[in-house]
Amino acid sequence: SVLLFNLGVCRCFLEAYQPAVETMTQAHGLAMESGQMYVAGKALTWLGRLESRLESQSCGAALEHILQGIKILGGLDILPELALGHLFLGEVYARSGDGGRSAEQLSRARQMFQDLGMRSQRSIK
Repeated sequence: SVLLFNLGVCRCFLEAYQPAVETMTQAHGLAMESGQMYVAGKALTWLGRLESRLESQSCGAALEHILQGIKILGGLDILPELALGHLFLGEVYARSGDGGRSAEQLSRARQMFQDLGMRSQRSIK
């Protein structure tokens, strides 16, 4: 599942969004089957981000996947990945035209990155 996850991220950076969605969906399924909740949570946040790139007008599934991933990662207390999930959530809200929620999530992500001693980025390709 980790290899599939990494392949999905690479496909995202290559802007091959449909193959990336398919790969990330496989990574999530395999992670769930094998009990790798950390990978499952990460895969869901990235899956939502990728879905929003494919369907920028309809972000319902993207938001749901990111929120599910955030819930898993929050339960595991994986703060760097949780911060990234909030960053992705802010991006999706911005794409859907919800500036208020976007600003809230981006601010939350920025604060989490700062609390971890990391520099926050407004967006990652």
